[in-house]
Amino acid sequence: MVSTNILTEETRIERLRVASIEHWTNELKHAHLIETRFLINQLQKIGFRCLKCGKCCKKKFGDNYVHLFLSEIEAISKNYRIDIEEIVSPYLEDILTDCVSKKFDEMSKSIDSEGFFHVDGWILKRCKSGNCIFLKENKCHIYKSRPSICSTYPFYIYKSKMMYSKCPGIGHNISLKDSYSLASNLISRYISEVKYLILMASRFHTRVVSKSGKSKFYENYSKGLIRFIVHNPGKIYEGLIQLNSEKVLITNIY
Repeated sequence: MVSTNILTEETRIERLRVASIEHWTNELKHAHLIETRFLINQLQKIGFRCLKCGKCCKKKFGDNYVHLFLSEIEAISKNYRIDIEEIVSPYLEDILTDCVSKKFDEMSKSIDSEGFFHVDGWILKRCKSGNCIFLKENKCHIYKSRPSICSTYPFYIYKSKMMYSKCPGIGHNISLKDSYSLASNLISRYISEVKYLILMASRFHTRVVSKSGKSKFYENYSKGLIRFIVHNPGKIYEGLIQLNSEKVLITNIY
């Protein structure tokens, strides 16, 4: 017999899933109504020029997580002839240091009965310093195929409004041509992000946490391994991280 508590939890999660789909579907309608010329005017008033300082790629200057679409991963892999495992890391926040801390109680809700840590999406790989692995002498070595979150930084769209992060390049003159390109890319990126969130919510699978799962996770961790499952629209990746080298190995795709 299935536990009533599990059914109740699954019902709650299903309601959240449906509400999430409804919310992002509505947001997608608003995203398509954003006018390029309006963003161009805003960019002209704010001003921006990349100073090539590399701060946005370095952890010590703030959040430098770069979330990736599958198309971006494939483009980097193809154009620079790099294996996917050398490009990405599962979005585990800072689990490599937090999994033995108090934060693990909250994070462990993403562990299934087999000890796999479930995450949504990939991020660009980072060095042990926390800097982007493709940052060399303050230059991006995948510049022509850099992800949209990088090419539109420090700007982003939130609730159909353009926002920007702290950046030394803010306030510098920006040409009309560059404003148009940036505005167009921002809208395109936002629409892609919202579509991604809708798909993720649509394909969400309820994962029931168990004590045995946590035990298996800790058993693997004691051996220097973290087993993970990355959920992406259209593909699910199964793999592991070797803690001594932080090497990512993808063992299955389905």
